[in-house]
Amino acid sequence: MNFSSSTKLSAGQSVTCLKNFGSGSTVNIPEGNLILSGGDQKISGTGLTVKEVIFSGTGTKTVNYNVINGKVTVQSDVTLTSTSVSPSITGDVINNGTITGDSVYLSVSGNITNNGTWNNKSVSLTGTQSISISGNPIQSDISISVFEIQPCICRKCEFFLFHKTIRGSVCYLS
Repeated sequence: MNFSSSTKLSAGQSVTCLKNFGSGSTVNIPEGNLILSGGDQKISGTGLTVKEVIFSGTGTKTVNYNVINGKVTVQSDVTLTSTSVSPSITGDVINNGTITGDSVYLSVSGNITNNGTWNNKSVSLTGTQSISISGNPIQSDISISVFEIQPCICRKCEFFLFHKTIRGSVCYLS
């Protein structure tokens, strides 16, 4: 399938890709899902706008997008990394697999649920809305620049967050 500015998906529709996924421009399918379900895959382009991008199957998914507008889900048995030094995700991130990258400075402006392993260079939480962090500790440098942070209330996450750099106001829920 070739993506162009006229490519449209209706709500609930998905595109499933088993091979590498590349686009020379921005992919804009805000009502649809992009499912990358092959083995090792490379995903590249200048920007991606989707309702959700789901990294499934097995192997390593190497992303070379500067911006992913939409929810990102990494399923178990998947390792997500990036060749872009500072990719940005403007949606929620659910990690059930592995997120890695020794030189990847990831910016997230949505909620984070980490049920897997998360170990990249740095995670920057940005935005003006409340952000929730839950699940396993994120083994990355964390900077927070948002109005209100709502970390998970489990002791493990609170302990973990106290050992990271936090900029902005923090609101702990009880």
